[in-house]
Amino acid sequence: MNDSEELRRAEVTRAERERMEAAARERADYVICGRRLRVASNSARVIADFDSMYAGFRSEEGGAPDTTLLCNLSHGPNRCATFMAGDVTYRSMHPAILDNTVTVLRYLTTVHTRTHYFVHAGCVSRGGRAVVIAGHSGLGKTTLTTFLVSRGMAFMSDEHAAISRETGMVWPVPYRLGVRPGPAAELVEPLPGTPVEYGGDRKKLVDAAHVGTRAPQEGVPPRAFVFLTRRADGGVSTARKFGGLVRVAFTAMNCGFSRALLEETRSELVAEDDGCEGVFVRLLRTRAPDLFLDSLRRVSAEHGVAVVEIRHEDLSESDFGAE
Repeated sequence: MNDSEELRRAEVTRAERERMEAAARERADYVICGRRLRVASNSARVIADFDSMYAGFRSEEGGAPDTTLLCNLSHGPNRCATFMAGDVTYRSMHPAILDNTVTVLRYLTTVHTRTHYFVHAGCVSRGGRAVVIAGHSGLGKTTLTTFLVSRGMAFMSDEHAAISRETGMVWPVPYRLGVRPGPAAELVEPLPGTPVEYGGDRKKLVDAAHVGTRAPQEGVPPRAFVFLTRRADGGVSTARKFGGLVRVAFTAMNCGFSRALLEETRSELVAEDDGCEGVFVRLLRTRAPDLFLDSLRRVSAEHGVAVVEIRHEDLSESDFGAE
């Protein structure tokens, strides 16, 4: 939403503001990050689109909202969308925004929630604690989040992890999984969903409840923060080929799984680290790198063990400890 050609700050007169507020007869209230949010519009479609993402956080209790977001759609030859959040007004004539106003409303929800830090990250929870998966777009946040949800972790967010400024608790930011073509696509291919395209970015929006467990309603303490990075040379387009050295982190470990892991992936144990509470790390060298990921997923699923991190590069063992 930082493209000034798509969404611009605008000045409106008091009369214009009052007219749009009076026209916004369609309304819905939500509780997000423990705060009351009201979405109002002159279009029922705007409310329906927002509700399709955030229905699980609807509130019927009434009362004054902490934040009100207003979206006014004007029709005719000069179609435009006007968004108001507090005293700030934005306007756009971009077709992608006119057809997908929830993108801007979701953005404004994060910008105008002052009680939380919003990290660009996927987020899941296990055992009542959150795993935040951060990184730039295209590094695999949604892919890893989708796999973890499919393995039994609870879905909390696909785009933003909300961290309370006061308590440090991680709150769910309800939104559907937006899966791009790639490794996670096969998991959601048979599931109901909505294809969307914005700025050339194609995704399939899937309700996480169809993949695994729904998000908790309240904030949970953090368990771990995972930061995804890109290879320095950028020469590998798929993670299926590597030199044989791989670092894998799990949320559970036992003797039976440890033996099966080495046998099924045709690997030898190079090093291990069980120092982090609830996370078990194994540095492996496999004789079959082209088959490793498939065999890892299979043996993990058979033993009910969730994989929370996979790192494999053409590096020496010491490089895994480098910054």
